[in-house]
Amino acid sequence: RNRFRVQVAGLAPAGALVRVRLEGAVELVALVTRGSADALGLGAGRELEAQLKASALRAYAAGSPR
Repeated sequence: RNRFRVQVAGLAPAGALVRVRLEGAVELVALVTRGSADALGLGAGRELEAQLKASALRAYAAGSPR
């Protein structure tokens, strides 16, 4: 239920983290460490399964500058 097949749509540095934009049945943005991004081989077009931890989820209105 909290798992989605997604594709990496883009990566952007965010300080010590990397903002990963994911597209699929739902659009998501994940923040991961640079080391994790490298270890996972994240790059545009990479297909993944996103798993959400409900207690760590943050939701924002569409178009929010977050």
